[in-house]
Formats: sequence, structure tokens, C-alpha cells
Amino acid sequence: MLDLTRPEEILMKEMKQKTRYNIRLAKKKGVTIRPGIGADIPLFHHLSRLTSNRDGFGIHSLNYYQLAYNLFAPQNCALLFAEFNSEALAALMVF
Repeated sequence: MLDLTRPEEILMKEMKQKTRYNIRLAKKKGVTIRPGIGADIPLFHHLSRLTSNRDGFGIHSLNYYQLAYNLFAPQNCALLFAEFNSEALAALMVF
């Protein structure tokens, strides 16, 4: 469990050096993070499918993610997208 209510500088200090480096590099290069909404679930699923095909692991169906999001959002679920020039690069659904 990670307490995300703590200040960012403390969270960053507790990360590995390479993780901090990658976060700062992404910011420097213009990668932004935006919260997603229910209408973004198909994009989340598409990105997940691309990653699963590339890295050889299974994912759930689009309906599964839609149901999970609808059951848990907004209090117990966050959908986040990393973007560059308004193009989604990666996505994360956190419960």
C-alpha cells in the first residue's frame, strides 16, 4: 500500500533512483498525466491489448474493465493516461 496523500517530494525520495530519473525525464520531454473517465475505457483496453500482445500476458475483456470501473469509480478507482502531444502512450487503472 502506498499513501498517495503524502507530499510528492517524500514519495519521490523513497523511489529508486532510476524511477525518479525516468519520471523527471518524461516531464522534461513533455509527457503529461491526465485522469480518465468512463468513456476512456475502450482506449485503456486498446492500450492494454497492445501491451499484452507485445509482452505475452493475458488481459480481461473490454466488458470486464467497463464493469469494474462502473462498480468502483470514482471513490475506489482511478484511470490515468500518460500522453504526449495529446496521444495516449500508456494507461493505468488503480483500485
